[in-house]
Amino acid sequence: MLLLALATALWLALLLAGGVPEPVQAQELDPVAVARSFSVAWNAHDVDAVVAHFAPDGVVREARLVWEMANDGSTATYVVYGGHLTGAHDAYGTGAHGSPPFTLEGGAVVWCGSGRIRAWAQRLFALRHRAEADGYTADAERVTWRYRARVDHYQLISGVPAAEGTAAMTARGGRITELVLIPAVESLQVREAAVRAALSRGAAAARTAATEPVTSRPPARGVRATAADDYWQLAAAGLGAAAWALSTVRGRARRARRLGG
Repeated sequence: MLLLALATALWLALLLAGGVPEPVQAQELDPVAVARSFSVAWNAHDVDAVVAHFAPDGVVREARLVWEMANDGSTATYVVYGGHLTGAHDAYGTGAHGSPPFTLEGGAVVWCGSGRIRAWAQRLFALRHRAEADGYTADAERVTWRYRARVDHYQLISGVPAAEGTAAMTARGGRITELVLIPAVESLQVREAAVRAALSRGAAAARTAATEPVTSRPPARGVRATAADDYWQLAAAGLGAAAWALSTVRGRARRARRLGG
């Protein structure tokens, strides 16, 4: 009885001191709950929360790399989670601002560790990336789901669909150890075709507008004046999707390669 009383007193002392874990701790979280929580943090553009979902040595892997090399071979544009990131074409994937946020491993582009995962998220958040997720399926520590990603400058163009793909996450102890993003290349092709079509329509509308007399009557609030708006918007941006699509429309020589299966 004395030992039982001492044990009880010790347990109460630890509880009051915060030494006993609460009933629901990170290591007990269901992997699907981790995946859903990650998606919420992602679409809130909460960088700190996104990074906190990963283990310190966590990995993000774009399993099917799609890229376009510049004519002089100096830079490459990588399609990542539906968005375009540009970096020097070398073994370390050196990106903008002189930082090396990812590495190239065979047919994948990889971010490893909290610092690089933070850079990955920040760059996509700068493009106002958001992802619709559904179809969560769990198998032990692994969870898969489907995503539809929308990102600048694609989402600025009317009629351009989202990029689709599959995400596969492994979680241990309530933290993501690996997140694999597998883009549906066909959806990227459909999206690029929609961009080219929109640019062609916009260019035609711009030419027509140039031949028409100027009117002082402003367009109704919230209504796009002409189909040329998409064209000029992308031409002015000159980045990412705009540069890629415009280079195709203008007939500039392009080399593209798809790695992986």
